[in-house]
Amino acid sequence: MTKYNKAVVKVSDIKTGFYRPENSEGFLKMLGMLLKTIFPLEAVVVHKETMQLIANGHYLELAISQGKDEIEVVLADFPEEDLIHAVATHWKPTKKFAVMFNFIAIFMKYYSLKKGPGAKYREGLSDLTLRELVAEILGTNKTYLDMIEAIGKFKFELLKSVDAGDVSLQEAFAMVPKKEREKKDGKKDGDGKGNKQNYIIPITSTDKLSFEELHTLTNNLPARYAEQIGNSIMPNDLSIAKAYTYNDVFQGFSIVYSDSAKSIVTHISYTDALRESLLNAA
Repeated sequence: MTKYNKAVVKVSDIKTGFYRPENSEGFLKMLGMLLKTIFPLEAVVVHKETMQLIANGHYLELAISQGKDEIEVVLADFPEEDLIHAVATHWKPTKKFAVMFNFIAIFMKYYSLKKGPGAKYREGLSDLTLRELVAEILGTNKTYLDMIEAIGKFKFELLKSVDAGDVSLQEAFAMVPKKEREKKDGKKDGDGKGNKQNYIIPITSTDKLSFEELHTLTNNLPARYAEQIGNSIMPNDLSIAKAYTYNDVFQGFSIVYSDSAKSIVTHISYTDALRESLLNAA
């Protein structure tokens, strides 16, 4: 059964969020297998279900430059899960924050789909939250991921300004209203009331900490621990956990250590002000 057909669609209906001209040859070959044909097709290729541009975007750019309202395309008809898998498994790292933003949602979905290949991969990474994993794949850390997402949802053009060097990521983030920075998609969890509970994640290795987080710890722990942490050593008598609120916002560290035969419990608040000062110091 053929998995593609030609059709004339409105140029304005075609979404370009997932399209990257530098897609690898392997990505195009995978699409060819899904479509039961051989790439490249000499036409714009669009995923039928989502209307996402998949290949040959230069033809779409030409149509736009010529002022066309409609264009003939090849509609690729296969499950969205297959498209997500093809995109996720052929990701090429980039330093462009605007590109990263477009892919945050697709990676979040890929690595959380029940029984999907992404979720199976995540099973061996129980010490990473979903957002930490996505940040790592995108080539950044969770702090930057939160900033990129907040800026992109508030005003996507700001990310393009950051990429152009007109403003820094921190300056763009400062333009985002505080309520927008903290806004997250609601998710129902196990309390049965639609409210996700606060939680902590134990840290067993300094490899799981970003530069800013290491900086925070070494400046707030007793000297003997700070020195070991600074040398990438996790002391045996030091317990560290990262604390998150119900909406997955990182709030700081919960720490337990020994001092004069007593157990000391302390908390380090990771506020917006502290986060900004650490980023400036970096």
